[in-house]
Amino acid sequence: MWKPLARSFDAILSMTLARFVRPRGELPRPHAVPDGPDDVNWPELVELELTPLESPPAKGGQGEGEPQWDFSFPSPVPSSWKENETVRGLALGPQDARRAIILLHGAYEDHYTHAVWMARSFTKHGYRVLIPAGPCHLQRKPPGVFSGSPMFWSPELVVAGFHQWLAEIRGLMGFLRREGAQQIGLYGYSLGSLVAGLAATLWRDLDFIALLSPVGSHADAIEHSRVAARIWPWMRDIPQEKIALLDRWAAVHRQPLTDRMAFFITRYDNLQPTRLQEQWWEAWGRPPRRDYPHAHLSVHYCKQFYRDLAMFAGEGVRDKE
Repeated sequence: MWKPLARSFDAILSMTLARFVRPRGELPRPHAVPDGPDDVNWPELVELELTPLESPPAKGGQGEGEPQWDFSFPSPVPSSWKENETVRGLALGPQDARRAIILLHGAYEDHYTHAVWMARSFTKHGYRVLIPAGPCHLQRKPPGVFSGSPMFWSPELVVAGFHQWLAEIRGLMGFLRREGAQQIGLYGYSLGSLVAGLAATLWRDLDFIALLSPVGSHADAIEHSRVAARIWPWMRDIPQEKIALLDRWAAVHRQPLTDRMAFFITRYDNLQPTRLQEQWWEAWGRPPRRDYPHAHLSVHYCKQFYRDLAMFAGEGVRDKE
């Protein structure tokens, strides 16, 4: 994609979002803000309630009309918002699959369309895919606010969101193992990549991760990206101890426990500058990567990315056979 056009997507994103996602009123105090990921006793299992969908929410592309389910379960972590205490999401693919992936969306997602597009790169290879809505996102958002915005109203709420999403992911991994999955991976885009990266530093039974537009540190993105600083201006001048808290929850500052990784780098990215993506890739030992002439948003429309993601999924199938 033409570089100025690709970057204009990110510029429009920042100008549009900045008006809708600012903190409102008195900020709630999170129920739990762990000092670091290693201080948490992670849950081992959650119980899902699955409801078949008659009309899939994402239209177009391969796999339209394939079976999909809504799922829900009580979050293992309490929240300041009632709506956020129930996890909701989408499930695709065969329920008895031996391979499964949990797919994590980006910040402020307000629909599942892009996540379903990415999920189909895995379902075509027989994977079961779970797409859990992140804290305060999608059906979990409190009334009257933009999807995801409360999660970013303070450094403490950011960390509380990371903690909650990771606890839910760990519980989903236990559910999938009990259902017969022998191989479980995580895919993360943007915000989801940071959470997937943290999971890869915590749990040795995570078989693989794939990261698109990888965000290794929320604090670093705000410091080095004018687009990110425009979206989160209240996070630019926070005290040093709060920066240190965010750093302890930054995947780039930790080391992975899984061997199979893939980085999908966006070369024209203004929201998560490419050099920050490459710093994380370097810090984790230069695992396999693919680069795309796209920005943070335009990569959703890159056909080569979906081909590469499907190839990565297929390699995992061959590795297990």
